[in-house]
Amino acid sequence: MNSPDFTASGLCSFAASFPPDNNDPCVGNWPSWGGAVIQFRLDRADSTGRNARALAQPLSPLHYWFAGGAQPTPDGKWLIFQTHANAHQDLLGIQVPPLPGDSLTPRNDFIQVPVQPTPVAGAVHTIIEFGYDMNPYCTSRQESCVAASSTYSQSTPFYYQTTEAGSYTGADCSSSCTIIVPVIPMRVAYWRPIYRDVNNNVLSTGGWQVALDANN
Repeated sequence: MNSPDFTASGLCSFAASFPPDNNDPCVGNWPSWGGAVIQFRLDRADSTGRNARALAQPLSPLHYWFAGGAQPTPDGKWLIFQTHANAHQDLLGIQVPPLPGDSLTPRNDFIQVPVQPTPVAGAVHTIIEFGYDMNPYCTSRQESCVAASSTYSQSTPFYYQTTEAGSYTGADCSSSCTIIVPVIPMRVAYWRPIYRDVNNNVLSTGGWQVALDANN
């Protein structure tokens, strides 16, 4: 876990003073949209979160959430809510943007982006190195991530290149191939092919390209 400006007070709860003056890392079963003003539709079933969105994190400091109970104006164009951002507990407003069009893509999982590396003779164990920078890391862990299959597995969407080297083989890209790169929704990933022979010796490494969530 990354914890910038960590202070070890051991509270992991509300700060001892207001405004809070510590930066304790807290691990727990927190709601993914906790502390946000949420808008969701009631006119349809939704098991994947496609018809809900967080409109704002309402200016509350560390360890404090807004008081809740956001209320719309009669025309539905604004939401009024109370905040704990200061001792006055001010009323604030959010101008509500129009609802976006319906999405056809569930975004509670990785976006499965197929990439097609240029064929290289003898490259029967080709892997795709990818991440959200050119290190390339796809998580906060400082180790390269690898996609190695033409199919997607929700239980194992990617591998760590060194630590899990014995868990993947790669795809046969000696003539043509497609490898699925798992991309976090609404993010752009960098990827490049690493062409390997039958003994996993590197034949060559391709140039950087991008994979992105371009679905509706």
